Amino acid sequence: GGDTRLFRTLYHEGPEYIPHLRTAQSLWRELEHDSGTELLDLTGGLMLAPPSHPGMLSILAGVDQYDLPHEILSVDELRSRFPAINFIDDEVGVWDPGTGVLRSNLSVLVTAAQAEAHGAELLSYHRVTALDSDPDGVTVSAEGRTFRVRRVLVAAGPWATTLLPELRNSALVTTKRWWSRIQIR
Repeated sequence: GGDTRLFRTLYHEGPEYIPHLRTAQSLWRELEHDSGTELLDLTGGLMLAPPSHPGMLSILAGVDQYDLPHEILSVDELRSRFPAINFIDDEVGVWDPGTGVLRSNLSVLVTAAQAEAHGAELLSYHRVTALDSDPDGVTVSAEGRTFRVRRVLVAAGPWATTLLPELRNSALVTTKRWWSRIQIR
């Protein structure tokens, strides 16, 4: 939920995400083209940390590994370019021109409309009650209806282990105020 989400090209979580982010950006642009709707606005973004911080080292590793456009700014350069921000003396900044805003609510609506335009049947407010997989695909049970599909992407958040009880011993669902994540052990 929410109108917007941050989109970044440089990731402090690790350079291994960068190929996925490049693919995502390409797919967002394709959806924009197909729908005639602007969804991703790359405004540029600033990431800050001490130079030896693990997150900053990860960002710089991604810059080096993928030769991504960026600017490294000293604290003096940061203060000159962004005078409204009170920077800490030992901070450095990395300007990522590939950072921006994704219009998330609009993106969901546009994606659904494009899916329907390409033959998908959307079932809003149908609670999935079971997933049964075999080597040939997955049977999805939802509100008394059954569907056979090749693959399923489960985005159930904290309900994932209710839907997939076999994950109870191998997945830990953590929840923080507005988000949850599943960590596979």
